[in-house]
Amino acid sequence: MENIKHQTYQYTSHARRSSNSGLQTIRHAWNICSDLLGGIRGIFHQYLPLQSEYNLQKAKPTRSQRFAIGVRSLPIMAVFTVMLMCIAVHCYKLLVLRHPEFEEKAQSHCQSIQSTQGARGCIYTIDNKLLAGNYFQKDIFIEPKKIPTKFRGQAIKDIAQATHRPEAEIARMFFEIIDKDVDITLSSDVDSRTAKRIESHGYPHTAIIRNSHIRNKKDRSQLSCTSYSVVFTLPLKIQLEQHMPTMLTIGAELGMSEKAVRTAVNGRHGLARIKQIKVDSGIDFIDGVTLENNLKKIPHLGKGAFQVKTSIKRIHPQDTLAAPLVGLTDTSEGKGLSGIEELFDAQLQPTSGSNVFLKDGKGRRLPMMENIRTTLPMNGDDIFLTINSGIQNIAEEELAKAIPEVKPDRAYAVMMHPRTGAIMALTQYPTFDPNKRDEVEDPAGFGFLPLTETFEPGSIMKGVSLSCGISEGIIDLNTVFFCEYGYWSSAKLHDTHRNENLTVTEIIMHSSNIGTAKAAIDLGAYRLFRGLTGFGFGKRTRLGFYPAGQAPTFFRKEASGIFRPLERWDKLSITRFPIGQGISVTPFQMIQAYSAIANNGIMMQPYIVDRILSHDGTMTTSIPRVKGRPISASAAKQMTEALKTVPTKEGTARRAAIEGYTVAGKTGTSEIWDSETHRYDQQKVVASFIGFAPADAPEFVLLVTFVNPKPKRHGGTIAGPVFSKIGARTLEYLQIPADHQEDIVMGNQLIKNQQ
Repeated sequence: MENIKHQTYQYTSHARRSSNSGLQTIRHAWNICSDLLGGIRGIFHQYLPLQSEYNLQKAKPTRSQRFAIGVRSLPIMAVFTVMLMCIAVHCYKLLVLRHPEFEEKAQSHCQSIQSTQGARGCIYTIDNKLLAGNYFQKDIFIEPKKIPTKFRGQAIKDIAQATHRPEAEIARMFFEIIDKDVDITLSSDVDSRTAKRIESHGYPHTAIIRNSHIRNKKDRSQLSCTSYSVVFTLPLKIQLEQHMPTMLTIGAELGMSEKAVRTAVNGRHGLARIKQIKVDSGIDFIDGVTLENNLKKIPHLGKGAFQVKTSIKRIHPQDTLAAPLVGLTDTSEGKGLSGIEELFDAQLQPTSGSNVFLKDGKGRRLPMMENIRTTLPMNGDDIFLTINSGIQNIAEEELAKAIPEVKPDRAYAVMMHPRTGAIMALTQYPTFDPNKRDEVEDPAGFGFLPLTETFEPGSIMKGVSLSCGISEGIIDLNTVFFCEYGYWSSAKLHDTHRNENLTVTEIIMHSSNIGTAKAAIDLGAYRLFRGLTGFGFGKRTRLGFYPAGQAPTFFRKEASGIFRPLERWDKLSITRFPIGQGISVTPFQMIQAYSAIANNGIMMQPYIVDRILSHDGTMTTSIPRVKGRPISASAAKQMTEALKTVPTKEGTARRAAIEGYTVAGKTGTSEIWDSETHRYDQQKVVASFIGFAPADAPEFVLLVTFVNPKPKRHGGTIAGPVFSKIGARTLEYLQIPADHQEDIVMGNQLIKNQQ
């Protein structure tokens, strides 16, 4: 109790001393008044000599003389009265009106602020699986020289126990610092002449170090050495007095007094310099608290002997699941660097809090005193993606199984719900484990590749192009085109098969370049351009978050692809763009277009965030939005019927079929443009398959793409089987009943037998 009274008295005294600024002003005013009174006294002696004379003569003044003295004194008394009134008003202002101001200043010297940290928001799948969360941990920093020698063994034992590391390893770290020489900077601003003179004397353990100053902040390579530092290396602290004469001699040459030299030796650039070592980071929170309590029990610890800091580590419990989409954060500041972490960094960031409390003269918190003011920290908002963890696992597993055999440079699998626009699954190759970011071999895996990379779609564009012709009424599924027996010389186009006459359905089934190009010519450049732009090619999909009544949040780094304006088309454009050559797209653009075909011609806005839960419990949900209607419902139904023929025995992707379900889809194989030779490389291709199932009531649209498979293979051969496996497992996961069409079942059974 006596200790508390003493500390309370210290605080009161300190507060009074801090508020003396007002009293000092009053004293200053009183001194001025005293000087004025002295001047008034002189005036009395000068202008009222009669009083003095009568006092000397000890004679009583007459009535007229007293009157004269009074008249002469009136102006002086008036001035004196006004001065006293001014002083009184000023004192009132200081002691009454400005009292809160001075009280606040006094308290500010006796208060300390302790910041509290909130946690970054978490990222979940739509089915509440945690993709990115937080782990509270402890980081240990030790300055061994600040720990008394006889207690170092106990400190080493406590640290080893908390970090689960051998005591020998901790001891080695301790003594590497303890045995290290101490560098004492006597002066850091020495001119070149003085530095050369000291260097010429050859003082032992003394080094002259040039200081580099930056001339141009924009160009840090432009440096000029304009000053020097004089550093004395002390072998051991116990030899301080032995080497002090040498340091005093050097100090004298630098114009330093003995007191200044000793201050430099014992200051923050000398023996008081804290040389903490980071013993370990990321230890368990409970172990860290236990270690901190044990180290505090060691008596006579020097200031800065240890620090056990609380830190928050970003963790990813699902490892690689949707890692490129989730993204990464900066390990030091916790700022989002890519993916959802970057897009919603402002919402995910926490708000710090603070505790304001009273401290004593040594900066220690007063015991048994409550906080003056407490501001609670607020955690960041939680993000819930549209990704389904079960379907995402299926997509990642099946794509990963194909990588060793296909050996592509890049690979994508993107799944979208056609009636809502929600992205159900999204995977890529290469990918990475965000918990082991240091082990990533291919830095490209850090990127969100389906959003930023483009490719020429090839024949998967034919379904979109012919849909435009059907919607405009120019063609229908029974329209016949002469396919030039596989080679059209005037347009320089080839087909895989030497076909003569093909209907639009057969053009889709056999993936005829010539038939598609002729249909596009009948449609016309303007209507083709209008149709393809209506599907969203050449424009970003603006994938993101679309809440009701609020502005959307979407990825700014999304690629827009390449689709020339109509005025820049040449004679070959109308025959090349419809078959997916000379145009580049992103996976999201392609899946957005086919979702319109699967959704009766209605194109939905793709979105990746389902909802956001704020720290106060407010839920903001994304609302499906209609983006447009690029084709009519009739055209969508007709194209769906044509696409059903592709994953059949007669089509180009029989291995993309799913047993028990009708699949509508299209294969695509496009050669990769070589920017060095300015021509297509016939040995490098992009192989794709895009489709939806069940065809008449689709639950998903799925795109599978392999970039530069080795050796070169077609989309139906490598992308089709992956589509089939992902699709079959997804339909089973969603418990979608089978179509029970006998011909489909028998056809798929035949395919299995052939495999």
